[in-house]
Amino acid sequence: MYHHCKFFLLLFLLQLLGGQSINNAIGLGAPRDLTSASAFGVGSSGLIPSFSEGIALENPVTWSNGKFALLSGGFSGEQISLGNDAGGNGFSDLNRVQLILPIKNIYALGIAVVPLTNSNYWLKNEPTSLTVNDDTLSILQEIKGSGGINALRVAFGFPITDHEKNAITLQILFGSSRHNSILDIEGTKYIYSRHDSYSGVYLKYYIYTNRFNVSNLPISLYGSIGLTLQSLALKSDQYHLFEDLNNNGYYDYLFDYPYMTETETKTEKLYSRIQKPFSVELGYDMELKSHFHILGEISGQTFNNELPYRLSPLAGSAYNSSIHFNLGAIKFARTIPRAWYQNFHYRMGFYFDSKDLQRYQDNLIETGLSLGIGLKFGVTNNQIDLAYSYAKRQGPLTTANEIIERFKIQMTIGDIWFVKRRAR
Repeated sequence: MYHHCKFFLLLFLLQLLGGQSINNAIGLGAPRDLTSASAFGVGSSGLIPSFSEGIALENPVTWSNGKFALLSGGFSGEQISLGNDAGGNGFSDLNRVQLILPIKNIYALGIAVVPLTNSNYWLKNEPTSLTVNDDTLSILQEIKGSGGINALRVAFGFPITDHEKNAITLQILFGSSRHNSILDIEGTKYIYSRHDSYSGVYLKYYIYTNRFNVSNLPISLYGSIGLTLQSLALKSDQYHLFEDLNNNGYYDYLFDYPYMTETETKTEKLYSRIQKPFSVELGYDMELKSHFHILGEISGQTFNNELPYRLSPLAGSAYNSSIHFNLGAIKFARTIPRAWYQNFHYRMGFYFDSKDLQRYQDNLIETGLSLGIGLKFGVTNNQIDLAYSYAKRQGPLTTANEIIERFKIQMTIGDIWFVKRRAR
């Protein structure tokens, strides 16, 4: 029965339904935007400070610049439409939860949970017909998926010299995804299902220096290198093909065929090395005048995929590598504001992403503009951040450009930790 699943992967004339972008069905899913709302407001990948002067929530080398422990959580939403199509596909979720603990302005600890990939998709072909023994059968094929890969990040930052700092982040991967391939013949559905679970360990090293000046203007330089300690592994529970007699979309051992007593329900397979990514990031932050900064980043990543052909929803497809570039400007809030509007951070940026896809000659290219604003309040620098971006994406899997609108909101609460309290 297992070999029948190959037939389901021969999908033609694919078109997107109420799930997400067709790009989510490539390989292990589309890489997620991991950034906080503050970084997203300048189109940043999170390497350069954007939360406040000298602090990036994603970069542990900057955390020791803070005076307060920070607990942060964010929500994101996305709307995708094709060209001038009035319709669209929406998606929203919690995109990160994070705790940062600066220690005496020298060291820093942090922990976060973030999503890495998005495997939410629903694709089908146009109905086709097949003539068998003078009977014409109507056939419809679909693939559906949900879930993705997440990461638990633990980070520690510490100084090297008076001008240099570094940090290390350990990233423990977990998560799962579900995939269904459906063949509908004259209203009768035959379903092949698979449940994948993931594990792996990545390491990222960060470094920073403020040793240099450009035209007597201070400039801070940032960099990172991402390595794989334990390759991404996949455990796949592959459920045998069944006929969905009661049309509810999942297997019922009392109602669907074959009956559970007549066949094994699933086959377990373990793939110990399906991805081994490597990444490099470089960026700068320059203060042109008091509280006004310009910044830029460039980053590249290669995924080193060894994903088996049949495990990709779009058979044989995968993300090979990616390049990100952005430029932005921020007017930070004053430390001691004299007017109400000086409590706000104002952000704007431009970004460019290019992803190389296995099996396709053309890259998946996205360009966008972003805007953001942040309001700090309270004595411990609590902060709420909002960000919006408008982008166009073109690639080999769609005939029209995708119009992508994203929105993020983030709430950060500050508190005082690691302070000696006078005995009473």
